[in-house]
Order: sequence, then structure tokens, then C-alpha cells
Amino acid sequence: MKSASPSSLSNDAKPNLTDKAYAVIRRDIVSCALRPGAFLTEQQFRDRYSLTVAIARSALGRLTQDGLIQAEARRGYVVAPLTLRDVVEVFDARIIVEAGAARQATANMTPERLATITSAANPRLNADEKGPGFLAANRAFHLAVARATGNQRIVRMVERLLDESERVLHLGLVRFDRSDAYSDEHREVVELMKDGKSEAAAQLTAKQIDGGKQMVLAAIRSSAQFMNLDLGGLALDVALDPEGSEHG
Repeated sequence: MKSASPSSLSNDAKPNLTDKAYAVIRRDIVSCALRPGAFLTEQQFRDRYSLTVAIARSALGRLTQDGLIQAEARRGYVVAPLTLRDVVEVFDARIIVEAGAARQATANMTPERLATITSAANPRLNADEKGPGFLAANRAFHLAVARATGNQRIVRMVERLLDESERVLHLGLVRFDRSDAYSDEHREVVELMKDGKSEAAAQLTAKQIDGGKQMVLAAIRSSAQFMNLDLGGLALDVALDPEGSEHG
């Protein structure tokens, strides 16, 4: 598999090249530059990203632990496929975990944490950074809320779920741009947290994540390109939201 403009790390003389390789490959997986279900050998990864054997194996090992790629013995690696079940389950898991995180963060709020979350809810984005480019700011906000809980296990859970959901959100935003709605909802969550309304903050967080879920399901319904994803052979008209909701 050949990238139109592959990222190269060969000229970078700085330390932590494994971290850099991991970050670049992870970015390409999350953005779907490496398509779900794609198969690449170790040599193809090395050629694509200009990596040494040691750096490639270390970075790919970390990505395997993250669940973003799957190792196939003596063959290579498969970019973690996406199924309809994956789409539904990851967003449902985010609703449970992140609504709880918003509730706990509100209860544990400090001026410093509130300032961090407020800043994350008001990113300075250029007009051309909306849509898929907005996902980094969206991620920063949700992680800021998770960190405000003071619970590192929650932070790690949210990071993992965001990795999984960003791949399908990236595809969904190609069809339906919710970046403005996300920004407004983030600021509303902050105001609720500032007022100590933990349950309302949790409910709005759940509503926002469900809106992302409905956007992705609508994108799957409306574009033939999504039919090429491994959706487990399910009948989409039955398995997807029967009312065709695109709210949130």
C-alpha cells in the first residue's frame, strides 16, 4: 500500500524516534489515511515511514497494544477493521465513561482545572481547520474533562475510546460537519461545570457523544464509500437507527 504523501522520519536526528514513528503512524490510522482493514507487512511500514527495523517493531508493538493494528504471525499487520458493532459499541462506551467523567470532574473542580477546560472549549481554529481538522480540538476538550477527574484510569480509558471513535468521526465529518455544534456544546458543558451542575453536565456530554454517533451512522447510510468497510454483513436498514435520526 503506497501513500500519496507518506510521512518520513529518516531525516529527524532528534531522540525518541520510536515515539515519533508511533505518533505519525497513529495519526494516519486515526485519520484513515491507513484504511480500516488494510494489510501491510513490516517492510511496507518501514518503507512508507522510512524506519529502521528496531524503530518499526517498537512502534508497531505499541500500536498493537493500543488495538489500532493487529499482528498476524509471520505475515504482517492489519489496520484494525471497523464493523457496525464497533461503531455502536465505542460511542455507547464513551457515553457511559465520559458522562461519568463529566459528573466527577464537576464535583472535583478547582480553579486551575476549570481554566484548562475553558481554554480547551475555546480553541483558536482557522476557517480551514473545521471539519476533520476540528478533531484534535475536540479530543483536547474531552481529555481535559477526563483529567479534571483526577483519575488516571479514567484518562487512559477516554484516550483509548477517543482513538477508536476518531477514526469513524473523521469519516463522518466528511459528510456532516458538526464542528460548530461541538464547540457550542463544549462551552455549555463548561458553564454547567462552573455552576456545579454535575448531572446536567453529564447529560449534555452524553447528548453530544450521541450526536457524533448519529452523524457517523447517517454517513454510513448515505455514502457508498462506507459500504466498503467491514460491517459484518449486517443489513444496514435494520441495524441502523430505524428512524434515521441525525440529531445532536
